[in-house]
Amino acid sequence: MESSEKMIDVEYKTDDPERREIVDRYLAMDDRGRFIEKVSEIASDYEITWKQVLSVVRSSSTIRSTVHWCEVCGSRKEFNSRKDIRENRAMDTYLCSKDCRDKKRKREEECSKADQESLYGVSEAPKEQLLRKRVGRVTEALSGVTEKLSTISSELQGIKSYLKREHGAGGKIEEAR
Repeated sequence: MESSEKMIDVEYKTDDPERREIVDRYLAMDDRGRFIEKVSEIASDYEITWKQVLSVVRSSSTIRSTVHWCEVCGSRKEFNSRKDIRENRAMDTYLCSKDCRDKKRKREEECSKADQESLYGVSEAPKEQLLRKRVGRVTEALSGVTEKLSTISSELQGIKSYLKREHGAGGKIEEAR
């Protein structure tokens, strides 16, 4: 699968073309990063449940981020589901394990106070971390808003189409009288 969304990379654990197709359909996104097909539609096409679709995806592939790397060991973030992908789009930092979190904390503790103090006597590292967290929260909030607006827009388009069909059909009936 070519990763046009640039956020994920798929490693297949199977040569079965049907299982690979399920994985590809499950992960297919449009140019705005929205998933193209509903899981229920994929399940229906293969006469399986949505849980079985997820099971096939998890057992037949490994989905890794192309943008989230562990700050300590360099391993890539693995995703388990669409929800996992959506929730981690705006992730600003990533630590893959408790061991890596402990190593980072120890490294930060070992930094000398003299190295951390700025001209004003305030540590620059915490300022940068705070700024990153705030930017991350804003990005995450905007991601949620964008997705909701897209859903609203899509629903409004459906309502508009329905009303046009109904109004158009009603108008033709009136004209025939």
